[in-house]
Amino acid sequence: MRSEACHLQGKESRLILLKWLVEFGVQIHASQANELLDMAAYMAKYHNASKNHGADFADAALVFLAARVENPTYFYSRQSGF
Repeated sequence: MRSEACHLQGKESRLILLKWLVEFGVQIHASQANELLDMAAYMAKYHNASKNHGADFADAALVFLAARVENPTYFYSRQSGF
């Protein structure tokens, strides 16, 4: 997710990342407001996932996005401690 990737970068690297996204035509998808209650239910259902840290909003957003788009291909990496 763009916002999480920017969060993990330093100030100068954020601009480089955003320029890279534009250069390679990366599509940015937003969560839909009508999905938020279902996302909350998903997070509650998987509250013990990920070493008992539970599913967070980013996890739920990726699951719901994958269900919404055709031929989804995503790379998602969570570093320990985040």
